[in-house]
Formats: sequence, structure tokens, C-alpha cells
Amino acid sequence: MHNYSAKKIQNEMKGITSEMNLLLVEDDVLIRTQIKKLLLNFFQNVDEAEDGTKALALYKRKTYEIVLTDITMPNMNGIELARAIREFSKTQVLLVLSAESQSSRFIELINIGIDGFIPKPLKIEQLLEVLLAKAQVIHDLKMKQYYSNMLDETNEQLRLSNVALESALVKYSHSLHLHRSSSENYFSAEDFFKEYTIENEFLNEELSLLAEEFNLLILTMDSQSSGKSMQKLLEILESYVRIANDIEFFYPFADKGKVIIQELVQRVDARATLHMLLPYLISLFDQIEDCRKEMFEYQSGLDLHLLLETLLESLSNIHTMLLTSSSKE
Repeated sequence: MHNYSAKKIQNEMKGITSEMNLLLVEDDVLIRTQIKKLLLNFFQNVDEAEDGTKALALYKRKTYEIVLTDITMPNMNGIELARAIREFSKTQVLLVLSAESQSSRFIELINIGIDGFIPKPLKIEQLLEVLLAKAQVIHDLKMKQYYSNMLDETNEQLRLSNVALESALVKYSHSLHLHRSSSENYFSAEDFFKEYTIENEFLNEELSLLAEEFNLLILTMDSQSSGKSMQKLLEILESYVRIANDIEFFYPFADKGKVIIQELVQRVDARATLHMLLPYLISLFDQIEDCRKEMFEYQSGLDLHLLLETLLESLSNIHTMLLTSSSKE
């Protein structure tokens, strides 16, 4: 393997396995020591055992993303260890170090359900290649579950907030029907389009496309692109701010949005910021979409001041979250 490829694999390993634990089972102390020394450059923790009995005792006390075991060992061999671990977990990643002379045991190990063989004598590049492939799968599954849980929590928060918002809108609508004629500040969608000369169809389409971009981003977001996802969210927010900045009525939204954007671009930990703000950004962008529908589709007579106040409150919440997290750093 070329040096470039080796360096690339090592860099990818460090980005994926830095928070993973590995259990190394090998009775040859020299081999075990050298493998552990190598893998500690990549994994958060590498525990070692000289036979299956000690390895199983460690396994019962701690969680490991990967178990890497030799076959021939005293007390409990690698096959017996693999079978015992499979009784605890059907999904545990099990990798076996195997010499050519042990090929007769491969069928038995395959039937147990191990995830791969690494031949002896060991080649560093080959070992890292196999570990990287398995670690990538583990990492992707973890992040998929992470974002799934985050979106579930977000959806529940949005459901509760939407119930409250719908209730408030119904009450406001009744109040508006009674007092609209006497209100000096009442400003409907119809009033808006009379006062502001804008290309309705173009603006409506632009806002719709931004909502679609955001929804697509949420659906395709993954663990490898926290920075890219944060950048895309920033671009969508900047587009909304640009639109608001061209319409006097929405100047307050543009002003608050600019302050938030300035704060966000200074954040170096995209993943932590994304995790913290995603529920609030989802709520904000959903409210903007509601505002778009109210103005361009429904035109039911709701006061746009109310919708603007809702947007400004969401922006204020986001700004407060940013300031609070900044003060804790």
C-alpha cells in the first residue's frame, strides 16, 4: 500500500474511532503489546486480555464497539469466546486474528457469526483497513440513531408548540373578528400587498424553495457533515434575512437575523452548535413557512403583526441560547 493511502486511512480512523472502545484478546504478549500500542493512536481505549476467560470477564463489565481476538489461546480459545459473546449480543462486531494453518476453524467461526478475519502474520495497513471499514459502519449506525432521536425529540417539541400556536391563533382570530374595524395597527396580507410592490409569484416560489431545501437537509443530514450541515443552515437563514431586508415590514426580522448569523459564523464546534440549535431552527423555519402560506395562499385575514412577533420571539430564543452557551465556554 502506498504511503498516501496509509496516511489517508490513518486520518479517517482518527476521525471515526476516537470515541470507541476495543477489546484485544491475544495470548502472545509481544504481539498483544505491539497491536495495543498501535491501536491506542486511534481508539479512545484499548483493553487487553491474554485468554478468552479474562476477555469475557472484561466484556461483561464494559461496552466495546469492536472485539479483536486470536483463535488459539489457553483456558478459553477464540471460538469459545466468540460463541459466548454472541449469546450476549447478536450485533457485537467480532474480528478474528487467524493464521493460515487455522483455516479448518473458519466455517465454525462463520457459523457463529463473526464479522471478519484478519490474517497472520499481521500487516499494519491490512489491519487498519479492516478496522476502518467496521468502525465506519458502527459510526454511521450510531449517528443515524443520534439524529433519529434528535428529530423525534424535535418533532415532539414542535407538536406541542404547534398546539399552543394553533390555540393562540384561534383566540386571536376571534378577537380580530370582533375588533378589526377599530384597530389602527391591523395589517392583513391584503394590506401588505397594497403597500409593498413586490413580485408575488417570484417571492412565493423563492420562499417555497428555501423551505424545501431545509426539509431535504434535515432528511439527508449525517454524522460526517456537521460542518457542511451548519453551513447550509446558515445559507438558508442568510437567504431569509436577505429577503426580509428588502421589505420594510420585515426589517426587524432582518436585523435580528443578522446578529444571529454573526454569532453563528464564530462558532468552531459545528456539531455541538447544530445539536443545540436544531430544534429551534426547525421551529423558526416552520413558522416562516406558515407565514408564507398565510400571506400568499390562505389570506384569511390574520394580522401579520402577530406572525412577525412570533418570528421575532423565535429569533430572540435562538440568540439567547447562543449567548448562554457562549458564556459557559
